[in-house]
Amino acid sequence: MFMKRPVDLESLLVSGRSIVLNGAGVRLGAPSTIALMEGTHSGLQNVVSGPAAASAWAPLLRAMMEQAGWMQGQVASPAPERVVVVTGPGSFTGLRASMALAAGLGAGWMCPVWPVPLADAVRCDVALQGYGRAVDQGVDVLCHARRGRVFVVPAVGKAYALALKDQSIEGTPTKGGKLAGFVAGDAVAGPTALPELLTALRVRAALQGGKGPMALPCQTPSPKAILLAGAFLAASAGSFAPLEPFYVDAPEAKLPAAGLRPQPHA
Repeated sequence: MFMKRPVDLESLLVSGRSIVLNGAGVRLGAPSTIALMEGTHSGLQNVVSGPAAASAWAPLLRAMMEQAGWMQGQVASPAPERVVVVTGPGSFTGLRASMALAAGLGAGWMCPVWPVPLADAVRCDVALQGYGRAVDQGVDVLCHARRGRVFVVPAVGKAYALALKDQSIEGTPTKGGKLAGFVAGDAVAGPTALPELLTALRVRAALQGGKGPMALPCQTPSPKAILLAGAFLAASAGSFAPLEPFYVDAPEAKLPAAGLRPQPHA
């Protein structure tokens, strides 16, 4: 279970240089981030968006490292101590591109790669903003998906998808049946929020005998929140889940019917 109190988060010791990558929103209208961190202090940061953004990750990161003085010629010096990457849910393209880059950087620099679920990073951001009590009570994370749908990562239970049609919601939680008292994420906060979604959620909650969720001001997690979420996962679990995208829907990309081409010979 994710750490709840801001004081606990601030007490986590993260030293050295970190690269933070969040590609969850690249093709879905929400901002995605590349950031250079010194300890828990954010240095250079760039927001990327749009269909072509995924191809710009590597050259943009290199330019940022050169600007920050992290490069000596062609070599990062000293090499970052970790790469922290958001695993989703979110844009298939953005997640694959950012995670492939993270894996390559980790192998090249021989440093750990910390995979961080988007919902953990959002809840960390909410706690850092002073809403630790809300996180105690439960914060569901709602983020944009394709074709007018929304992914919900609940505080308790498995992730699922909702569709908003004609001011009503299609889709129900796989467990529990009710949303938490608080929600956050790009589908309910910031310029990409869907006001009609919040209205529909509150109507549904009223029909279930509740008051409906309160939206907290976190559209996308800050680099510091992503880093601290990774630090907490590293400290609490001792090891990370595999570096794989967190998909609510199965990816539409399919392997070729004849299989993949053989590996080239050295």
